[in-house]
Amino acid sequence: MILEPEIKTYIEYCHQLPELYSQIKKAEHDCYRIHGSGTFSETGMRGRRKTSSEYSLKALELIERKDDLIAEYRFMSKYCKRIEKRLSNLTDEELKLFYLRFEKCLTLRQIGERLYISKDAADMKIKKALVRI
Repeated sequence: MILEPEIKTYIEYCHQLPELYSQIKKAEHDCYRIHGSGTFSETGMRGRRKTSSEYSLKALELIERKDDLIAEYRFMSKYCKRIEKRLSNLTDEELKLFYLRFEKCLTLRQIGERLYISKDAADMKIKKALVRI
């Protein structure tokens, strides 16, 4: 059985995953930029080299940030896949109800008006679908 907050979390994660992926790519680019650029300072001061400890700390911070982002991405991705597996058991009508309720954030009354059913019938169908998965 999936609860409503799990569905809402799933939708939130699905919206966050593309942005998180682009942050990971940016972090990877920054890591490669540091490794590829040598140890020169980015301040524009020619001839000044960063000390090895400055360079190492900056590189380690970037690598740690990238690893944290990857771990977060994997967690969200795994969560979404688990919910999607359960959602695949729903009928098209139930998926439409979930879409209207959780993605579009419509009230039960608005869902009932769109589907020409009462709000109680819409609520009952959503609850039955939640129990079924």
